[in-house]
Amino acid sequence: MIKQIVSRHMELDQELKTKVAHLINRIPRYDLNITSIRVIIEDVNGPNKGGIDMRCHLSVRGAHKLDIEIEEIDENCWQAVSLAFQRLNLVLSKIHLQRRFMRTNTASLTGQRTNRWPKH
Repeated sequence: MIKQIVSRHMELDQELKTKVAHLINRIPRYDLNITSIRVIIEDVNGPNKGGIDMRCHLSVRGAHKLDIEIEEIDENCWQAVSLAFQRLNLVLSKIHLQRRFMRTNTASLTGQRTNRWPKH
């Protein structure tokens, strides 16, 4: 899996890079064959202005047309990153359940036996 952590209009300290790398490694795979994850952390207004301007953009690519884009904006850089990864985990679990449901329904339509219910 290709992992990229990019910053724009700001310098990333080593602590934040380590935390983001740890979050990337903790992403559940769910058999989705994730091939690349790109994290862009950006100070939208520039380094000298305040306000809600820290943006975290996640881009996840994988097999079987897996293409996820998530963006969070907050006044704190770490908060934006944390919220974006929480949303990513929700999206990945939803995609996993949808694909799992499609596999079991397709198998039952074609007459193949599934392991959903025990045989009586």
